[in-house]
Amino acid sequence: MQIIITGYGNFASGMLSSAKLIAGDLSRIQVVDFIAPMDAKALAHRYHILLKHDPRTVFFCDIVGGTPFKQAVLTKTLPDTEVAVIAGGNISGLLAIAWRHDISKYLNTMSLAKALVSASEAGLGIDEQ
Repeated sequence: MQIIITGYGNFASGMLSSAKLIAGDLSRIQVVDFIAPMDAKALAHRYHILLKHDPRTVFFCDIVGGTPFKQAVLTKTLPDTEVAVIAGGNISGLLAIAWRHDISKYLNTMSLAKALVSASEAGLGIDEQ
């Protein structure tokens, strides 16, 4: 099982760079940045290549409804894949799951996706001082 971080600009590579600085190697995490001059077709092609490597994938997208999110959702129709898609996660959630747990131990991609969302929510906070 793998996690593909994806989003507009350098969202994905930036998030992975930060995560690696904190946690070291995170081998089951891939990135796909949606940068100019890419279009939706080129983005989908990148997704398909990574899904051939590991068809059990959770897409970790920047925002709901954007092109990276929409193209990730479309991969759910591909044969022989098990895909879940989340959006709006944060680095706290990503690290809580990917660094502290072996993601291959999750029963399926939906259970991993739900864990990422819960961990991202738990990682939100405010300084009330």
